[in-house]
Amino acid sequence: MIYVFSDVDIKAALAEKGRNDEHVWLEIYPYDQNDSSPYVTPVGYDLRIGEKGFSWKQKKEFNIEQDKKIEIRPGDTVVIQTFEKISLSKNVAGTIHSMVSRVVPNALSHISTTVDPGWSGKMLVSFHNFRDTSVVLEYKSPFCTICFYQVKQGAKGDVRSSVDQSDNWDRLQELARNEKTGLEQEVKERRIWLGSFFIISFFAATILALCKPNFGASIAAVIGGFSPIVTELIKSRKN
Repeated sequence: MIYVFSDVDIKAALAEKGRNDEHVWLEIYPYDQNDSSPYVTPVGYDLRIGEKGFSWKQKKEFNIEQDKKIEIRPGDTVVIQTFEKISLSKNVAGTIHSMVSRVVPNALSHISTTVDPGWSGKMLVSFHNFRDTSVVLEYKSPFCTICFYQVKQGAKGDVRSSVDQSDNWDRLQELARNEKTGLEQEVKERRIWLGSFFIISFFAATILALCKPNFGASIAAVIGGFSPIVTELIKSRKN
């Protein structure tokens, strides 16, 4: 039997935390034991923005804890680590969903993900900004909801677990570095090619000007007219 945990089920499972996998338990750290905790919802728990984030567009990591916020620029996709660490018994699974109060007003897009039975660690959640202006999310503010489910039989397979997902975080940064290096190399090659083209064109125009002044002058004028355009293309590509 599979069913979704209500707020009552969540609190009951939290009370069982740390017991063996014959029991249904989960752990959220840190967790406010107060029954009026604002993060427990009727069918889930609101996770908060954690210590660090990563921007694909800027290819850089952000210290959200230090900055107290993270800015998502237009057209950018960021990866945010959750503030809470989640631990699940072998018979509890989870799914992460976007919060309407965050997604709709800010025009953010989020892809849901699953949390395996037996998982223990923080999670990485990605958001994309479709707006024409930046969106700012504050440190420790709720930004997604995790729903819990009891599975019919305890999971036997290997759990894809890593505290703080450090392996995924390292791989994320490595991919970004490789992509940035590739783009820089492409820009360098483009600049070399364009520079060579204009050097050859300049000498060709000079020779033509000596042989046929009128024709050579026309070619030089054309090259001169395209120079600012190509220069701007190089700059924009580099940025």
